[in-house]
Amino acid sequence: MFLLDVFLFWCLIFLLSPFSTGLSVHELLGVISFPFIILHLLFSWIWIKRSSRRFLIQSRWRERVNYILNLSLFVFIVLEIVSGLIISQVFVPSIGIKTINDGAWRALHNQLSVGIVILISLHISLNWQRMVSYFRKKISSPVKTYKAQSYSLILKKQVVRFSLIIFVAAIITSLEYLVLGAPVITRVYAENEIARFRVNPISGTAQVIGSIMSIFILAYISWRWLRVRL
Repeated sequence: MFLLDVFLFWCLIFLLSPFSTGLSVHELLGVISFPFIILHLLFSWIWIKRSSRRFLIQSRWRERVNYILNLSLFVFIVLEIVSGLIISQVFVPSIGIKTINDGAWRALHNQLSVGIVILISLHISLNWQRMVSYFRKKISSPVKTYKAQSYSLILKKQVVRFSLIIFVAAIITSLEYLVLGAPVITRVYAENEIARFRVNPISGTAQVIGSIMSIFILAYISWRWLRVRL
């Protein structure tokens, strides 16, 4: 779980830094990251199930805020990936599907990335102490053994959970499509995105450093604030 979260964090950093990857890798990285996000949710399923049940009746305010934060982050990530695919200039056209770089979808894609940075920062600030203590505990504690379950039972549970995640993502996507409508040529963004996001080591490095600093500065500020109020 820890390694998976580290991997997803660096995926986010490079997705926020298209000058470091170029548009083709940027799009491919966005597609590749989604299965790992689903895997993260499957690993976290016990917490999701428990928190969903307790949300309205037993949760403290901190737990409710954390739940809403995680739900919002999932919604934003789904919207970000879908909008990226809608306006794709490399990946989707490479598999034979024509796309339109619709200005409205592009604006949403850019705005969502800002929202994701804020939500990730809040997520880190709310869970920092828990992540550190959990990691230290795992490092110092002996390896635990778990009661064996049949592979068929494990597979059945994971298929059901996976299907539920995809179903929720499909609902979010449908609502997004309903609000913005199909991409149309009258809203096309005419600039050549492939040329615009050509790999630039200097600009790319600046984007990577800026993205990391932005997330951790926002996380630190919100941690100082949330520590008092939540």
